[in-house]
Amino acid sequence: MALDLVIDCDPGCATLSGSELNGDGTIRNPVRMDWEPGAAFVTPLASGTRM
Repeated sequence: MALDLVIDCDPGCATLSGSELNGDGTIRNPVRMDWEPGAAFVTPLASGTRM
């Protein structure tokens, strides 16, 4: 688990997160979390977590 702090970011910056990978290494059923300056979140994200 890690604590992520977004100090600053441009509009449209995001993280894709998920608990499983597809055979080609991409994230299966990814959850997109859009960043905002000053936001903090933990990874891996808990189910239903919002930034």
